[in-house]
Amino acid sequence: SLVRAARQPHVRAARIRGVTGAALFYRHVWRGASGDVILGLGKILPVMLGVQLLAEWAFRFPGLGTLAVESARSGRLTGLLGAGWVLTTLVVVIRWLCDLVEAAVVPHPEREVVRR
Repeated sequence: SLVRAARQPHVRAARIRGVTGAALFYRHVWRGASGDVILGLGKILPVMLGVQLLAEWAFRFPGLGTLAVESARSGRLTGLLGAGWVLTTLVVVIRWLCDLVEAAVVPHPEREVVRR
């Protein structure tokens, strides 16, 4: 993603204009590639949350994963529904925050106001 963003025409144009170093990277390369990075994080963080729950259960750490598995084994529907509700809320909030950060960081030409 960074390599592809570094090869964009606007980055070459900035380099020709004399922009170098950190200014070139942060203003032109990182800003163009950050959308992919942020959206990738939004997809991988819920998976990491699921793996963390499995690790909790496997190593017998007290937490949401252990609560969900033990509730399922003993037939306690309230514990299972509570764990599912908390996990679903966490995933929705994580994805929502990633979308907000992506909207704030990544430039979108169709959102910019033209001033005359």
